[in-house]
Amino acid sequence: MQILLNCLSLTSFYLCFALGLALVFGVMRIINFAHGEFFMIGAYATYLCISTLSPQLGGPVAWAIGAIVAAAVTGLLGLVLHRIMVVPLGDKPLAIFISTLALSYVIQTIVFQIFGPVGLSIAPPMRGVVNFGGAILPASRLVVIGVAAVLAAGLWVFLMRSEAGRRIRAVAQNPRGALLQGIRTEKVGRLTLILGSSIAGICGAAMGPISQISPFMGAGALWKAFIIIIVGGIGNIWGAVAAAAIFGVLDTLMSQFGAGRFLALTSAAVMLFVLSVKPSGLFGEKE
Repeated sequence: MQILLNCLSLTSFYLCFALGLALVFGVMRIINFAHGEFFMIGAYATYLCISTLSPQLGGPVAWAIGAIVAAAVTGLLGLVLHRIMVVPLGDKPLAIFISTLALSYVIQTIVFQIFGPVGLSIAPPMRGVVNFGGAILPASRLVVIGVAAVLAAGLWVFLMRSEAGRRIRAVAQNPRGALLQGIRTEKVGRLTLILGSSIAGICGAAMGPISQISPFMGAGALWKAFIIIIVGGIGNIWGAVAAAAIFGVLDTLMSQFGAGRFLALTSAAVMLFVLSVKPSGLFGEKE
């Protein structure tokens, strides 16, 4: 039971982080290398909100406000990114990739200068542990599981049930066909980038209380997220969900049995194996 809870907790984090990245790439066919820094910005926004509001409103309310602020700030960053980089560079994905890489270093440097290199701790919105049939789970990790479930379900409902979601799916499947049908692909791209960036910010708010936050916390998470969306099928959101579950279980079992030092090596090996057998990923489609 304990291993199952650990698998669920780690899968939730992988899913939470990879969702936004998979959404942006699936629709816009661009890699936002600053996604990890948006995740970091979300964590710092939550830290500031909790530090300021917690004495008056209490930890849970302050954290909830922090998560909303994190989503708003990173969503705004996504809007700015779309306006100043994606639109001007148009259909040059390599140039956009390099631009977002440069943006990630700029954001890291700014946060480094403001907060310094020392890691900071965020007070968890829920304290203590929860007992499930003899297995225990820190309440803060239960928050991450809940946030990941709400994000995945909310994204599914949005994409499948709303008019904006249908347009996003149309652009993801056939951008040229969607354009011929009168769908404004630039507007869809802007909405997608705002949505994906906001998901990164909420993920930062959820994960911040679990580990120390620092200007460099996004890099490691981004590396794992890339592997997840490649294995799942680049741009396939539901493939990312499946791949997050696969690596959540695999990484938990390896850590449980003392092979944690081989996690990065194993993840890379799994990715290379999947690419050699099915280059489009487990759930990807040939283009």
